[in-house]
Amino acid sequence: MVWRIKSLEQANTSRPVLGNLLEVFAMASACANIILIKKLSSRYNTWSLTGMQICAGTLFFLPGIRYISILDPSIWTMKLVGLLFYLGICVSFLSFGLYNWGISKIEASRASIFINLIPVTAILLGWLILGETLNPKQIAATVIVIFGVFLSNRQ
Repeated sequence: MVWRIKSLEQANTSRPVLGNLLEVFAMASACANIILIKKLSSRYNTWSLTGMQICAGTLFFLPGIRYISILDPSIWTMKLVGLLFYLGICVSFLSFGLYNWGISKIEASRASIFINLIPVTAILLGWLILGETLNPKQIAATVIVIFGVFLSNRQ
């Protein structure tokens, strides 16, 4: 199999190098987060750490609120409020809280393996709940990721 790298002119984005550098930074940040949570969870409650993470994330993204018309009362429907509540409590607080709790209970290297199941979970929930279809490549990739996580956690 021959791997071909697209030139910058052929790429589907205007700045692929920047995108790749930001992805590397995101992965480095995730690694730093796992190490910090592992160290801090021996002294602090994991749910308190999760609350601090959410507050820090809120402050980080707060400048972007100027691009959203939050003062327009026509956008505030019960559906929107419900979705925001779900994203804040279930997706952010519960998922990060449970992940932080897991990091506090097992080795950080072992806990980090489970991050690979996030896209698999999204694909499976899309298939189960939304009725989305999966092509053979997606099914194969899902099986490979599950097998890789299983293989990585064997004694």
